[in-house]
Amino acid sequence: MYIQNNANEVLRTAPPIVLIPTATVVVANRDNHFHILVGKSSKHQGYVLPGGKIDQQDVQSQRKRDWAETCIKRELNEEVGVQVSSLEFVGCFDREDADVRSITVECLKDTIVSMSLSHYPKSLLLAAHYGRPDYLFSALVDPKDVRDSSELFQFKWIDIREPLRISLSAGHENLLEEYLQYRREKS
Repeated sequence: MYIQNNANEVLRTAPPIVLIPTATVVVANRDNHFHILVGKSSKHQGYVLPGGKIDQQDVQSQRKRDWAETCIKRELNEEVGVQVSSLEFVGCFDREDADVRSITVECLKDTIVSMSLSHYPKSLLLAAHYGRPDYLFSALVDPKDVRDSSELFQFKWIDIREPLRISLSAGHENLLEEYLQYRREKS
């Protein structure tokens, strides 16, 4: 992005920063709660937990946590092919280093932040900070119901009792640690 100062000098400025609220879910195998689901994503290097940005269609009440729950149910259906009736809320986390990507205003057109960006040109490049905040949930699913999608594929069930042998992207290693801490405190 470039601007001109009073002396007509062209100055380069950093792209505007936008915080993107997201919802993420730790999907556990209903037959073995220590096995959780991760998948490869076309948007990230490495594996991720299922989830995504909160869209305008997810806003159906006054509570932001309800928006996140609606979002995660939609994302589970889109990304993993499962429908869940019961989700457990783990917590809401805000990490500066979670998932920063350069995207255009146009890419955020259906999200809950789109109204605040309406005065920018659609082609403007933004520094999008996904997971600011991130609402974390957990859910139990039947592993036979899980299917690849265009968004998540090459699923793996990892045992959370063992050291992590794969790299998780998008700040999801931190979210997994938050989930494990939640489980320890709960038991």
